[in-house]
Amino acid sequence: MKKYDLILTFSFLRIGGAENLIATTIQELVKKKVKFLFITLYIDDNIKKQLVGCEEYIVRPSANIENILKIKFLRYLFGPLVYFLLLSKYIHKSEKFLSFGFTPTYILSILKFFNKKFKIYYFECDIKIPGGVLIDFKDYYQKIVQYLLFHFQDFFDNILLKNVESIIVIDDKNLKYAKFHYKSIIKKFHLVYPPTNLSENFDLIKPPSSKIFELFKIKTRYLCIVGSLDSKKNTLEAVKLLYYIRNKKLNYQLLIIGGGELENYLKNKVLELNLKGSVHFLGKISYNDLDNVYKESFCNLFFAVHQTWGLTPFEALRFGTPSIVSKEAGCAEFLQKKNINHIHNLEDSFDCCINFLEKDCKNFTYDKSKFKELDPKHFTSKLLSVIF
Repeated sequence: MKKYDLILTFSFLRIGGAENLIATTIQELVKKKVKFLFITLYIDDNIKKQLVGCEEYIVRPSANIENILKIKFLRYLFGPLVYFLLLSKYIHKSEKFLSFGFTPTYILSILKFFNKKFKIYYFECDIKIPGGVLIDFKDYYQKIVQYLLFHFQDFFDNILLKNVESIIVIDDKNLKYAKFHYKSIIKKFHLVYPPTNLSENFDLIKPPSSKIFELFKIKTRYLCIVGSLDSKKNTLEAVKLLYYIRNKKLNYQLLIIGGGELENYLKNKVLELNLKGSVHFLGKISYNDLDNVYKESFCNLFFAVHQTWGLTPFEALRFGTPSIVSKEAGCAEFLQKKNINHIHNLEDSFDCCINFLEKDCKNFTYDKSKFKELDPKHFTSKLLSVIF
């Protein structure tokens, strides 16, 4: 029977921060020639291009079952059972499992009753917030899952996470949350910052689409905010900032990139605040257009609440573009340690943001050498040092 040094598990891959982290991990493990497998329920077409050349390391159900599980209702209904059966085939093929997220970790913990030899390393990007917070979701399925986790996750954690060797988190805030929740259950805690490549040459990006090209013909200072239009990303705060700025008679405009449940609400708010013409809803755009937006924008905004880490401040840094980051974001403490970007307390006025925009943004520079711990190679080496 073929054995593997390591088996990775994650429910399904689609576009997202955690998913990009996993895709990078897979790519780096291939480069390091680690004998591993990645087991998942399905991979969204949008992320497949990040896994080109890694196909032989990926295990998933048959094509028919995978297509069935892409239907949200059926995935919530049958996904855990299918994943349990899939993982059960591999519990004797490695002594180490790196499990991303609580669902596969719970399943692996149950499977340890059938094989106590393997060890589970729990990589969690989204620790439950101390005190508990219910986020406003319009998605019916998300509401149900959040309600169940809110009331029962502590119970299941106390039973199932006792089988976990150690827990790995991606930022300082999650480390504090993890120790708060799991100090009586899990003995070892590790902080491994997520991989972000800041050293690539992005001067060779392709020209933007005609829509983006025409937009940047306007001579003004653009602020951009990127992400799903939901309560967690807190896009409304960016609209409020622009309203505050315009009342100070300063010339800025706002680009909102992304779609979501609050889009109509935000558009109505823009009209209510008389900001029409100063706020541009660009919807979901291509990666190349997004790169051009980062490159041409004056400052990126990241006002997320209850958010682990946060990618957009680092995506913006690739082009030398600064960010205003909420103190609530997981990456805030890291950026504060590096003395880079502006960290904004959401309870404070916007005067500090205006001061940053008017003074620090104009000649913004940063030292890439300060971010060595975010290099994908460094990330993988540290991750493997935790496991082996």
